[in-house]
Amino acid sequence: PVCLTQAVSYNAKAVGAAGSHGQFQVRHIPMRILYVEDERELSDVVCSGLRKCSYAVDAVFDGYEALEYYNAYEYDVIVLDLSLPGLERS
Repeated sequence: PVCLTQAVSYNAKAVGAAGSHGQFQVRHIPMRILYVEDERELSDVVCSGLRKCSYAVDAVFDGYEALEYYNAYEYDVIVLDLSLPGLERS
């Protein structure tokens, strides 16, 4: 399958000193996604598809685990199931 979003799924970062003609080398860093879904089969399918499109995906299965990952890592996008076990709505 073709990943139509692949062209925009990267952040570019200049690395090292300027090369010839004042240009920087560019290193592509995959967009990092936190995917929060309590249905493991659905999570596996979605995350597999996202990884095939070169996204870096962390999958978690409840609200407490999502908060731990959110506090420990930096994400570009968080995809969150609204009816998630582990955290009560207030």
